[in-house]
Amino acid sequence: MYKRQIEAGGIGYQVFISLQTFDYLPSVGENLKIYTYLYLREDAMILYGFLTKDDLELFKLLISVSGIGPKGGLAILSTLEADDLRFAILSGDAKAISKAPGVGGKTAQRVILELKDKLSLEDAFEAKKQWGFFSKKDMKLHSFVLCEECYDRITAQFVIPPDVSEVTEL
Repeated sequence: MYKRQIEAGGIGYQVFISLQTFDYLPSVGENLKIYTYLYLREDAMILYGFLTKDDLELFKLLISVSGIGPKGGLAILSTLEADDLRFAILSGDAKAISKAPGVGGKTAQRVILELKDKLSLEDAFEAKKQWGFFSKKDMKLHSFVLCEECYDRITAQFVIPPDVSEVTEL
């Protein structure tokens, strides 16, 4: 779990992010769209940030599981990307989920038990279809390749074909 300062409208916010989100942050000073979750405690108001709505929705599902708080949810999303987590839950792979720091085998089983009926393979494929890539890593890689070929990042995201088979041939 990482903390980052994000400025919006001249106000700085401390946002906790996952390792997966950290890997895709732009350079300092560049614009960023981040989806946040405000966690209210008696003694604190804490922001958790995600690059995609999909990550945010999975985080909300994770913290709905008894015994998983925001830190645990962020630890799981730091260990597994959203799609990998979804597939681990649907396939009953407690070992993959328990690789997250602070998440043991029993907790991983509880995550699977409580979330298996709330997720579907169709959701996973719909998220991939929306992005037009198999993963955010693919998106970053292909966006970078196009940027190196004199496209700017905004144009690069629209140039990449939505058919995954075409993307892998780049």
